[in-house]
Amino acid sequence: MTFAWMRRIDGWVGKPLTWIFGRLAGGPASLGGDRSPEALPRRIICAKFIGLGNVVLCLPLLKALKDSGVRVAFWSFEGQADVIRLSGYADEIWIVRPTLFGLLPSLLRSWRQARRFKAEAFIDLEPRANLSALLGRLSGARYRVGFMAAKPAREKLFTHLISYTSVRHIAENALWCGRILGLGGTEPHDSLPPVPDLSHIADILPVLPARRRIIVNVNSSDAGAQRHWPEEHWVELCNRLLEDFRVDLIFPGTAEEASRVQSIVARLKDPMRVFNFAGKTYLVELLRLMRDAELVISVDSGIMHLAAWVGTPLVALFGPETPLSSGPRSANARVLWAALPCSPCLSVSGGRGSSCRDNRCMKALSSEQALSACRAFLDLPARPARKAG
Repeated sequence: MTFAWMRRIDGWVGKPLTWIFGRLAGGPASLGGDRSPEALPRRIICAKFIGLGNVVLCLPLLKALKDSGVRVAFWSFEGQADVIRLSGYADEIWIVRPTLFGLLPSLLRSWRQARRFKAEAFIDLEPRANLSALLGRLSGARYRVGFMAAKPAREKLFTHLISYTSVRHIAENALWCGRILGLGGTEPHDSLPPVPDLSHIADILPVLPARRRIIVNVNSSDAGAQRHWPEEHWVELCNRLLEDFRVDLIFPGTAEEASRVQSIVARLKDPMRVFNFAGKTYLVELLRLMRDAELVISVDSGIMHLAAWVGTPLVALFGPETPLSSGPRSANARVLWAALPCSPCLSVSGGRGSSCRDNRCMKALSSEQALSACRAFLDLPARPARKAG
């Protein structure tokens, strides 16, 4: 089920249900909560369904909760839950399957798990979703924290509301959900918790000391084609990188993205040093590939945030969203962003939808700019100057 279809279902089904439950709920008089727990709750459910990168950015919150002795349950889709399972920051993980025949049964099964968990608090990390707010109301948790989204009926389902603002990074917005419940020791920082040991994961490519592995991510899932960098730019950049005979290029992605990856790979000048792994790797295998790479080049995406988590040098290409609020949390990253007046157009307040059909913000980033950013991490050979005449 695509992101667009999930958003439609959330509107068609979640909106009327939210309106009904919202009418029955009084809602808090104070956005900060009419009553707060005397101490940090010992059992907390965190829910985040959409956005692999956003799940990665929730890791500082989950780690802080675990470090404070909280028993944490995480409610999510399968792919996103893999990140939390690998991190070890959740005691229980409940899966919802976004398929035609799997959605309703998995929702009911996970709801029963939530009721048995007997949570004291529920944190909805979805900024606008109706269904996640309903799950919070149905979980039985006394304290329910969510984000303001200009949806009055939805907001009545929470006891505490947080402003989801671009003034703060997404990771900081998530941490504030814990702070309002009494979580301490979470001073702002610009890095992610360390990735678990991956040495036991078999590498799907042999690691050769003489080779220089660069991971090139050209896709951003179906959440926004406006994030795509022009194929011509990718071809120019990759061919320049391949001028170093030691470089191997690895292209990750989902099975649905394999054809776009192949259209770029087919235009590269040395196919023997180019590997199309779209749809051929699991999360842990991709993380192992990143750990052993010298560089990751990526558009704004979940893979970009995974690279930041691993700590591999990263060149990130931004356009329709702002790195100020959703940039990689890594000191080892260089971000390219044209910062046009129309950016960011893919915002939470706009439901992450945009009418733009000409993403000039991405086209404004040249392959030469990207190559220069790569040179900050690699000693790439310079192109010989052309002779006059």
